[in-house]
Amino acid sequence: MIADILTHTPPKVWVILAILLLIGYKSCFKRKQRILRLLITPVIFLYMEYSTIVNLFSISYIAIVYSIIGLSIGITFGIRMTINKEILVDKKRYMVLLPAEPILLVLIVLNFSFQYMLHVLASIEPDIIAKLIPEFSIAMAVFSGIMTGRSGNYLYKFIRLPHHDIK
Repeated sequence: MIADILTHTPPKVWVILAILLLIGYKSCFKRKQRILRLLITPVIFLYMEYSTIVNLFSISYIAIVYSIIGLSIGITFGIRMTINKEILVDKKRYMVLLPAEPILLVLIVLNFSFQYMLHVLASIEPDIIAKLIPEFSIAMAVFSGIMTGRSGNYLYKFIRLPHHDIK
C-alpha cells in the first residue's frame, strides 16, 4: 500500500519537497538572504494551502473561514518566533543577515507531511475529509501563517532597521 501511494505521487510533489527541504536546510545556518527570496517560503505554503482548499474542499465557505482563523493564529506565532531575533539589514543590496532557525526545517517537514497525508487520505477515504474540513483548514492555515508572520516580521525589520553593509 505504501509503495502504491509513493509511486502514484506526481513528480511535482517531490520537486516541491526538494525545494522546501533545501530552504529548510539553509535556514539551519546563519545566512544572507535577499528580501525577495525571504518571501518565497510563505508563497509556497500559501499556494499549497490554497490548492488544497480548492482541490479537496471545493472552496467551501467553512474552509475559507477556518483558514482565515488559522492564518491569524499562525501569523501571530510567526511574528512571536522572530520578534526578538536580531538581523542586519543591507538596504543598498536589499539583503538581510538572518540568524540560524532550525525550527523552520521542522515546520517545513511537518507541513509537507501533513499536506501529503491529507491528500493521500482524500484519495483513500474522501468521507473523512468532508467531516474534518474545519480541523484540516485551521491546521494548514496555521503552518502558512507561521511562515507569513515570520517573513512579514523580517520584512518589517528590513524597513525599520538602519542600514549595515553585509559582506
